[in-house]
Amino acid sequence: MKVIFSVLKSSVDDDLISYVVSYVIDNYSTDTTIAIVADKEIAALIDDALWMEGKNSFIPHFCAINTSDYNQYKRVPVFITDNVFVADGRDVVINITNSPINIVRHKFNSVIEVVDQNEKRLDSSRKKYMYYKKLNADVIHEKVGEYEL
Repeated sequence: MKVIFSVLKSSVDDDLISYVVSYVIDNYSTDTTIAIVADKEIAALIDDALWMEGKNSFIPHFCAINTSDYNQYKRVPVFITDNVFVADGRDVVINITNSPINIVRHKFNSVIEVVDQNEKRLDSSRKKYMYYKKLNADVIHEKVGEYEL
């Protein structure tokens, strides 16, 4: 399995949300399903941002951050949730939580770990990297944005 660490230069939540929304808009296709796994607050902000960004080109999505929502709209192309268990079966999962995705238990074609410079997320990304390497995942790093050398 391929795991991509998309490393952002910023530590601002708005930049993280903008990156995820841009990724979804750029990669949306009726042939590919995307799950975004994030804490409830971030998930709700991504949901709102997709509604705003999708004014000109609607991206079908649903945000399930309550147990009553978890089993609704299972087939929607973009599924935003705080529960990785209800995200199973998607092609791509974008993970913004501090926990790795259990790639043995959960089946996705690829995992995108979005990492910003927030100290807590940066620290957890190092642990996630080691976790994925132990499972022999194909780990790739990509820097997003302008970086000074």
